[in-house]
Amino acid sequence: MVIPKDWQTQDSQGNPLPVLSAEDFSLDEENSTAVVSIAYKFVIPVPPLGQQADQLVYPSGHSQAGKPIVDDQGNPAGQRGLIFFNDQDQAWQAVPDDGTGVIIINEVTPAQAAQLDEKVRSLADSLSQLTLNQLKEILTYSRTILNLGDIYNSTHDYVTHKLVIPSDQPAASTETRDDLNYGLRQRMSSDTYQAAYVPTAFAFAGVTTSAQIFAQGGVILEQQGQRRSIQPDVFMRTYRLASGAPVSDLAADIAHLEIETRLG
Repeated sequence: MVIPKDWQTQDSQGNPLPVLSAEDFSLDEENSTAVVSIAYKFVIPVPPLGQQADQLVYPSGHSQAGKPIVDDQGNPAGQRGLIFFNDQDQAWQAVPDDGTGVIIINEVTPAQAAQLDEKVRSLADSLSQLTLNQLKEILTYSRTILNLGDIYNSTHDYVTHKLVIPSDQPAASTETRDDLNYGLRQRMSSDTYQAAYVPTAFAFAGVTTSAQIFAQGGVILEQQGQRRSIQPDVFMRTYRLASGAPVSDLAADIAHLEIETRLG
């Protein structure tokens, strides 16, 4: 599939990038490849944060500084809550503190999950007692000590319906907390995605709250009409073909999605 696009944004070095949106394409079995997720994730619910909560606007230095951070439908993510940066996708994320949102840390090993749980427990007796500064401390710990910077926003509804406790891991202390949507999780093994590989640099305006940058190309994923993009190295580590075989070569194993750029 080829999508014609104008240059619409720039990467951190000022190079022009075409911006893909979820409305630009649809992936079906003829132009994509079926894959399944194998990554472990760590889920942390965001409780009501009161007056200490961040205003959910783009921070100083962003091209839209002061404007509301929006969701994949173009609606404001909320009034107040928690904002943070996804190191992997170079995108700002926002979780409202209305009881619907969670933080998901990607590519977490069971040992790292235990360390994250220990960090959470050291800060608060109950998840509902976590403060804004404590949540930010947990995210800093994840990034700087555990080297886990692929962190994104999601919802309790997503965790409840799409994630499960890994079947090959024993029930751990992370499951004794006061929120069922907390701790080590992975996608259901029966869930498949349709994937297409974009081999050239682009930005993607999808389910995150700001455009993701893919300087080395990326993989677009679609499931039940929902589309998102993932960095190519992360995709190869965390996804398998639906047959269970590893993805050894993106160019050979995954269907292509080409962007035809128009310079004027």
